[in-house]
Amino acid sequence: MTLKKRDIIEELEKKLHKIDNKGRIDQQNITKRGMEKEIKLASKLYKCRDTAKKFFRDEYSKKLESYTFLLETVMKDHNLDAIPALLRISELEAYKENGMAQMMFMAATVELIEPSV
Repeated sequence: MTLKKRDIIEELEKKLHKIDNKGRIDQQNITKRGMEKEIKLASKLYKCRDTAKKFFRDEYSKKLESYTFLLETVMKDHNLDAIPALLRISELEAYKENGMAQMMFMAATVELIEPSV
């Protein structure tokens, strides 16, 4: 696991677990099941990014621009990191009804955290 993937998992831990004022995770809230869920989410994000890159090939960067812009706008407007912003976007009906948009928003999230283009 690269350091960047670890950063994604840590961001998920912050979102899903209680953090004390020194930034330490409350060990009572960490379970094997919780960590498994976080790792599966990180894996899904990377799979979506990889699928989008294969699907769009040379056009990938261009296609990603609007999704990245929207994600960055939500991050800025609501003072959120990438994954919490994605979770907020995922509550919208337009997101739920469009599988391609879901894949592209997930790809944009990974690219903001660990750029590959």
